[in-house]
Amino acid sequence: MFIFFTAILLLVLAVFQFILLKPMYEAYRLNLLKGQSRAVANAYLQGTIDTKINDLARQGNTCIRVISPNKDIVYGSKACLLNTISDTTTMALQKSAIENGGHFVSSQLFQVNGSGQPFQGVIDTLVVTNNKEIVTAMVYDVISPITATRQTLISQIWIIGFLLFILIIMMMFYIRLRVIKPLIQINAAAKSLAKGKYDQQSVKHSYTEVEELNQTLYKASNDIQKADQAKRDLLANVSHDLKTPLTMISGYGELMQDIPEEKTNKNLQVIIDEANRLNHFVNDLLDLSKLEDHQVKVNFKDFDLINSLQSIIESYQIYAKKENRIFHVQIPDHYQMHTDEKLILQVIQNFLSNAFHYTKAGDSIEIAIHHDHLEVRDSGQGIKKEDLPYIFDRYYKINQEHRRYAYGTGIGLAIAKHNLDLLHLKYGVESKENEGSLFWIKLVL
Repeated sequence: MFIFFTAILLLVLAVFQFILLKPMYEAYRLNLLKGQSRAVANAYLQGTIDTKINDLARQGNTCIRVISPNKDIVYGSKACLLNTISDTTTMALQKSAIENGGHFVSSQLFQVNGSGQPFQGVIDTLVVTNNKEIVTAMVYDVISPITATRQTLISQIWIIGFLLFILIIMMMFYIRLRVIKPLIQINAAAKSLAKGKYDQQSVKHSYTEVEELNQTLYKASNDIQKADQAKRDLLANVSHDLKTPLTMISGYGELMQDIPEEKTNKNLQVIIDEANRLNHFVNDLLDLSKLEDHQVKVNFKDFDLINSLQSIIESYQIYAKKENRIFHVQIPDHYQMHTDEKLILQVIQNFLSNAFHYTKAGDSIEIAIHHDHLEVRDSGQGIKKEDLPYIFDRYYKINQEHRRYAYGTGIGLAIAKHNLDLLHLKYGVESKENEGSLFWIKLVL
C-alpha cells in the first residue's frame, strides 16, 4: 500500500512538471523584465543610466532602448529587435503602455533557423515621468525554450523516484524483518492464549516498543495461566467446602429420620451450624463478586470502632477457649473513625478468621491498635516469601490442603483487599515461615 501511494505521488509530480513548469518559468522571466525596465527608466531619470546598463549587460544579453524628448538610444546588439521596429510600432507600444497605467508587455513566438524549438521574444515597455520629462524604457529579451530543461528535470525526478522506490523496498524488508515479523509472532502467540497454550517462546526483537509488547504478552500469559489454575483450585475448594456442610446436614437429617431417639438438640444444633456455615460461605462469594463488579457503595460515617468490634472479639474469645488458642486483645476504650463501618469490620473479621485458620492448638493470636495502626498477629505457620506478593489475590491459596474453617470461607483476604482499596486505607502483611504473620491496617488516610 505504501509503495502504491509513493508511485502515485511520483506520477503527480511528473504531471506537475508538464503542466505548471512552463507557465511558472515564463511568469518569472516576464516579472524579471518588468523589474529591469523600471530600473532602466529610474536610472535614466537619476542620471545613472550608464552604470545600470553595464550591470544588466553582465547579467545577460538583454537589449534596452531608452526614448526621451531629446534622445533615442538602443543599448545592445545591432541585431536587436528594438533596432528594427518602426516608429509606428514604437508609438503603438508607448500608447498601449500609457493606456495600461504606464506598463505594457508585447510578446510573440518565433523560430530560429536550424532549431526545432520555438522561442518567445518579449518587449517590456514602461513609460514614466518626473514632472520634467517623459521617458520610455523598452527592454527586449528572448525567453529560451524550456522543453529541454523540463525534460531534464522530469528525468531527474524519475531517477530519484526509482531510487526512492528501491530504498522504500529495502526499508520495508528491513522493517518486516526487524519489526513486523516479531509483531506477527507476538500476535500469533496472543491468539494461542485463547486456546489455552501458555508455554510461548520469547520473540526475538530489536526495538524497545516490541520488547515492551513482548514482555506485556509474556506477563499476560503468566497471569492468565495463574488465573486459570486459580479458578480450577477455586472450583475444587468451593466444591469441597460446599460438600462438607451439605453432607453433614444430609447425614444428621437422615440419622434423626431413621432413629427418632437421635433427634436431640445437639444434633439439631450441628445442622443449624452447618447451614449457617454454608450460608456464610455463599454470602462471601456474593460479596466478592459484587466487589469485583464495582457494585458496592461506600457509606462514610463517624462511629466508635471499639464499640463496633466488641461482638466480634467476644465471638473469637469463645472460639479461642474452645479450640485452645491464646487470644490477646490490646485495644483502647474508644477509637473514633470516619469510614464505612460494615466494610472495615468485615476486613478485621477476615484477618482474625485467617489468623485462627492458620494456627493450631496452643498458638497465640493478638489484635491490637497502636498509633492509628490496627494489627492482627499470630504465631502460626507463617507465609513463604514467594507467596507474600500474592496473598491478597483472588482465588489464591497458600496450599491446597482442605481444612475446615472456624470462621470465614478462605476467600476473606481477597474481600479484605477490595474493601481496603475502596476505603483508600493502606494495608500490608509481614510474615516468615514457621514464625507467624502480621496483618496491619493504617486507620487514617
